Amino acid sequence: MLRARLIPAHTSPPPRARCACFARVLAVLVALGLAACGKDTPAFEHRPAPHKLLLVGWDGATFRMLDPLVAAGRMPNTAKLLARGVHARLESTVVPISSSAWISAVTGKTPGKTGVYDFFDRLPDSYAVAIISARTNQATPLWRTLARNGRKSLVFGVPITYPPEPIPGVMVAGMLAPPDSLYTWPPELAAELRARGFVPDVGTWSVEQRFTPALVAEQLELKRQILLERLARRDEWDLAMIVFKCLDVLSHRSYDNSLDGPVAELYVALDGVLGELVAAAGPDANVMLVSDHGFQAYQKSFHLQPWLFAAGFATPNPAASSAPLRGGPLSAVRVDQHERQIAAVDLAKTRALAVNCEGNFGGIRLNVAGREPQGIVAPGDVEAVLAELSAALLAAQAEGLDGPLVTRTWKAAELYPGPFTNKLPDLLFETHPDVVCRTDRSTSWFVDFTAGTRVISDHDRGGIFVGAGPAFAARPERADARIFDVGPTALHLLGVPVYDDVDGQVLTRFLAAGPAPRFLAEQDEPGRAAWPRPPEHIGTDQERSHQLELLEALGYAGGGEDEPKAKAE
Repeated sequence: MLRARLIPAHTSPPPRARCACFARVLAVLVALGLAACGKDTPAFEHRPAPHKLLLVGWDGATFRMLDPLVAAGRMPNTAKLLARGVHARLESTVVPISSSAWISAVTGKTPGKTGVYDFFDRLPDSYAVAIISARTNQATPLWRTLARNGRKSLVFGVPITYPPEPIPGVMVAGMLAPPDSLYTWPPELAAELRARGFVPDVGTWSVEQRFTPALVAEQLELKRQILLERLARRDEWDLAMIVFKCLDVLSHRSYDNSLDGPVAELYVALDGVLGELVAAAGPDANVMLVSDHGFQAYQKSFHLQPWLFAAGFATPNPAASSAPLRGGPLSAVRVDQHERQIAAVDLAKTRALAVNCEGNFGGIRLNVAGREPQGIVAPGDVEAVLAELSAALLAAQAEGLDGPLVTRTWKAAELYPGPFTNKLPDLLFETHPDVVCRTDRSTSWFVDFTAGTRVISDHDRGGIFVGAGPAFAARPERADARIFDVGPTALHLLGVPVYDDVDGQVLTRFLAAGPAPRFLAEQDEPGRAAWPRPPEHIGTDQERSHQLELLEALGYAGGGEDEPKAKAE
C-alpha cells in the first residue's frame, strides 16, 4: 500500500509534533473565524422548498465504469435513476481538476469569476503559491443563496469548504479539511464526529495517514450512518449535497478500466449507499448524481517543461537541485514540486513556465515583465508569444499517435473571462485523448509505455450527470451538460432565483413541465445583507499575525532566503 511520508521540518520540532501543532494552530484560526462569523448569525425564517433535493457527488466518476457495471446488474440503484430520469456527459473545467470543478459546480461560474483554478493560489509579485481554502472562492455558493431565500442545507464532504461558513443547517467540510480542526458548522459537531472516528478527508492533502481499502470501507460505512441520521431530520434540510471523494483518491492509485478491481468494487459500494440515501430523501425528492470530472488510464505522457526547453521557450538552470522531493502531506509535496520547477529554469532566459496539468489538459504562464518578479516578456509582446506558443504546440508531433499531440489551445482570459483571470495560466491546451499531460520532471517530453503494463491513472473531462424525481423528464438518450449547470439547476429545483451573472444554465431541457427559471441580480437579492460572504481574514490582524508567526516557526511558512515562499493558510 502507498503511504504518505511526513514533511521534514526546516528545523525541529520533529515531523509528527509539527503536524499535530499545525493542526492545532489551524483549529485556532478556524475557531477565530467561526466566532467572528457566528456571533451575529442572523435570525432565520425557514421557507421549505416545494421538493427537497438530494445532490450526490461521486468525485471522479465516469460512464466508462458506470455503464458496463449498470449493464452487468451490479449497480441497481443507479440503474433505477437512469431508467426514470435523464443522464448526460458532464463536461468539466479546463483543466479538469477537483478544486476548480467543484467550486464551479456550486457557484455556476467559471474560474475567471471564482478565482479558483488549482489547489494553489498565486501570490502577487512572486513565483510562490499558497494552498487554497473556502475563502479563496470569490463567488457565491448555492447554500449561501439558499440561506438568503429561507432554505436549509446539509452540506457534507464538498471539497474546498474548509473553513466552513455559518449556514442554516449543517456543513461538514471535505477535501483539504484537517481532521484535528473545527471543520464543521456548527463548530461543536466536529468533536462529535471525531469521537466516532470520522475523517473529513481520506486523502493525504492535510495530514499523514495510510490510504488503504480498509480505511475506505470504514469511512464509507461511518459516513453512511451519519448521513442517514441527518437525512432523517427532514425539517433540517431542503438541499442535501453530499460528495464522496474516496472514489477519486482510489482511482488515482488503481484505475485501469478493469471491472474486477478495487475501483469497480467501490462503485458498487457507492451504489448501495446511494440507494439508502435516495430512500431516506423520500419519493418526493429530486435527485442529482454528478461527478466533477471523469477518469482514464493513460499509457502515453506529454511532459510540458522538457517540451518548453526543447521548443526554445524556456532555458534550464544548470544549478538546479536534483535531490529527491521532500515527503509529507500532499500539500507540502506539491509546494516543493512547484519550487523545484521554478528553480529548474533560468528565469532570465525563460519566456514561458509550465503550470498545472491534469489529465490530457495543461496550462502555460508567461514570464511577463512587471507581473512576474524576473519577467522578460514585454507586456506588448504577450499576444505574439502566445500565438507562437499555440502554433508550436499544435505543430508538435509524437511518434505512434493516430492524430496530433495537441488538439486545441485557448487563451485563458478568453475562455474564462472575469475579474480573476490574473490567477489563471495565460494559455490552456488539450492533448490527444490517449496522452496525459504532466509537469513532473522527465528527461524526455514524450513517453510511450504501451508496450508494458504501466498506466497513469488520471482525470479526463467527461464527468457524469444523472437526474431523476418529480421535476425531471424520463429520457433514454444521453445528452451533454457542463459542470457550471449544476448550481443553477439545483437552485431552480429548490424554487430559488438564479443570479443573472452565472455562466451555467438551468437544464430546463431535462425537466418536465414546470415554472420557468427566475433570474436576479445578486446586488438586488433581499437576503444578501443577512447572509454576506464570510470575512476574508480570520480574527483580528494581531491574532492572525501571531498565528502566522507560529506557523513560520514550525517551518510551514517559508524556505531559504532566496527560495520562493509558500504563505501559510
